[in-house]
Amino acid sequence: MSKKYLCAFLLVVAFLFFGQIAKARDVQNITDWYIQNFETNVVVNKDSSLVITENITADCGDLLNKHGIFRVLPTQINTDKGIFKSPIDLVSITDFNGKPYKYEIINNNSNHTVTWKIGDPDIVVTGVNNYKITYKVKNAIRFGNKDFDELYWNFSGNFWDIDIDNFSAHITFPPEVNSSNSTVDYYTGMVGSKDKYLATYSWDSNNALNFVSPVDYQSPIFTPGQGLTVSVAFPKNIFVPYVPTFLEKYADYFSYVFFLIPFAIFIFAFNKWRKYGKDPKMKKPIPPEFGIPDNITPIQMGMVLGHGKWKNTFLTATIVDLAVRKFITIEQTENKGIILGGKDIVLKKNTENYDLNKVTPTEKAILDALFQEMDFNTAKQVMKNLSSGIFGKSFKKIIAKSGMLSEEEVTKEKDTVKLSSLKNSFSLKLSGIIESATEEASSKGWVIKAGNKYAVSFMSTGAIFIWASVWAGAFFQSWQMFFSVILSGIILILFAIFMPKRTQAGVDLLFKIKGFELYMKTAENYRQQFYEKENIFDKFLPYAIVFGIAELWAKKMQLIYGEDYFKSYHPIWFAGTMPTNFSIDSFTSQLDSISSNISEITSSPSSSSGFSGGGMSGGGGGGGGGGGW
Repeated sequence: MSKKYLCAFLLVVAFLFFGQIAKARDVQNITDWYIQNFETNVVVNKDSSLVITENITADCGDLLNKHGIFRVLPTQINTDKGIFKSPIDLVSITDFNGKPYKYEIINNNSNHTVTWKIGDPDIVVTGVNNYKITYKVKNAIRFGNKDFDELYWNFSGNFWDIDIDNFSAHITFPPEVNSSNSTVDYYTGMVGSKDKYLATYSWDSNNALNFVSPVDYQSPIFTPGQGLTVSVAFPKNIFVPYVPTFLEKYADYFSYVFFLIPFAIFIFAFNKWRKYGKDPKMKKPIPPEFGIPDNITPIQMGMVLGHGKWKNTFLTATIVDLAVRKFITIEQTENKGIILGGKDIVLKKNTENYDLNKVTPTEKAILDALFQEMDFNTAKQVMKNLSSGIFGKSFKKIIAKSGMLSEEEVTKEKDTVKLSSLKNSFSLKLSGIIESATEEASSKGWVIKAGNKYAVSFMSTGAIFIWASVWAGAFFQSWQMFFSVILSGIILILFAIFMPKRTQAGVDLLFKIKGFELYMKTAENYRQQFYEKENIFDKFLPYAIVFGIAELWAKKMQLIYGEDYFKSYHPIWFAGTMPTNFSIDSFTSQLDSISSNISEITSSPSSSSGFSGGGMSGGGGGGGGGGGW
């Protein structure tokens, strides 16, 4: 070999070899992972696929808590020519000696990327580490131009968040593609750049194309955001267009299958609502009703109004009603010049009229809950051995039936009680009161009991669906799943609101209740009927509380009776000193005080509980990015 050819050969070898030697950094200057050398070897197949092997030499120096690197690749790109999908199959991730690495695959369906997080979170690494990633990419060749086909590919990725000191790409085409029938163009730098100064290329063995970093360029070659995109155009009819599988072709549409969930739930809930929730039609127009319909109690009225659902305002209305009917009296502990403006509300039995045979089962349950004191220290030991929980129709009877205690040992009857003393105990008995009210509405033939069970089930399940929607969306990485789950929850809750179904008897009673409400809202139009009833304001007040119009009802009384009436007015349901002049403000304050105190005793005792990157390309397919962790 002549000296001339020998020198040329040595120059080429020096260019290809020394130009790609990683330029080591001073360990003291390393602040994050960086890539010493990134070499990618690409085999272009006639089926339009690429087999890519990336040899990455990365260094993290002596930094603490470093475990490995991650590689992000796009599986779809959007261009002005349409959407190009490039399915990716991972072959292996090893070191340069073939030793497998532990890794995690993260598919982001929203951003159409796949991430390989390489390394073990329990193993800390330092210094130089070698990573060999081999994967296959389908649908890499573009056939959109009528004159030529093209490989348009980002070989490095513009979205690394660490430096790349040296880069090279070696692309092997089928023999039909060579330097004589192909046109090469490339772009380096930031996204959108058309510069070429960060790489050079040459053909080797006629069908092998090489890109290398410039020998004389100062490291790093690629800083975060920079990369290499290559375009190689060649004659048509060499490559076979990729035919996506059925699943790949319609994968984006499959995610919409999630919306079958709320559709199916709607059909199910609608059918249950038609059977257990849809009321018979009610007569119209509604005439005024001048008396309490069928002499029902405030709770019974509230249950019919609310589709058999309980509200705590029913309890306030019932306590006032029991006082109006002289079963109990309502007092205050201190008189500050405002009706019931003291620190506490006191209930007392009216022993002369305290006849439990004249009250409904639900009213009796309320009176028992108010005036029967329970020995909880003893009862707790019994509760642990009961298979039925503590929330039955009668707490004391459940305890007594256990055979361990008698009713007398469980409870102690009192004649006076402060509402503040019931704060922890009353809430334990509330579910029994609610069950009694529900059973009463069903036994009277006003509502269908099964509907109430569906109402509870729909409401609780709907709440769980809404709570779980975020986790479901994150698990499936799909906004369609998120919205389908949250929509399912909303559907269930909406149907729960209109459960249970009123019977024809219930609708007929509702017709009268609506008439009674109409009368109370427009009482000034029916003064004669108003005057005919004794103590009409006090007797109807509990029902005004159920309707939510207590203040309006008081204003109607003031409008009909006049201002002078208030000077001597004293509620028959209240025992205590009254202010000199009764006013609407003091009256509403009085009711607010009662309601507030009752609200406190219906609250459950406090407890603690708990529940324990996308990528794209700088141009063309491929690309993506990565980083260290």
